[in-house]
Amino acid sequence: MKKNSVKKRDLVKILSGKCPDFATEDVDDIVNLVFEAITDALRDRRRVEIRGFGNISVRRQKSREFINPKTGKLTRCPANYRIVFKAGKNLIDIEQ
Repeated sequence: MKKNSVKKRDLVKILSGKCPDFATEDVDDIVNLVFEAITDALRDRRRVEIRGFGNISVRRQKSREFINPKTGKLTRCPANYRIVFKAGKNLIDIEQ
């Protein structure tokens, strides 16, 4: 695990510090509700757009063949869905 990673509990702690009028339990509930809403939207194959941060969407991934490096056999990976994140303008500006 990376030392510089931010966990959900860290987000709750940061938000609680910035919003002292809210109880930590309430902030935790809000963070959970936001993540649940994002998860539900992606599960329904809907796109999530958070202006300035980025877009999260679900795309269909084609089936493909690959060589298993352990056995050397040709194996087929079935078609599946994958989650794609595209950074927003404000996030891209941070990277530069």
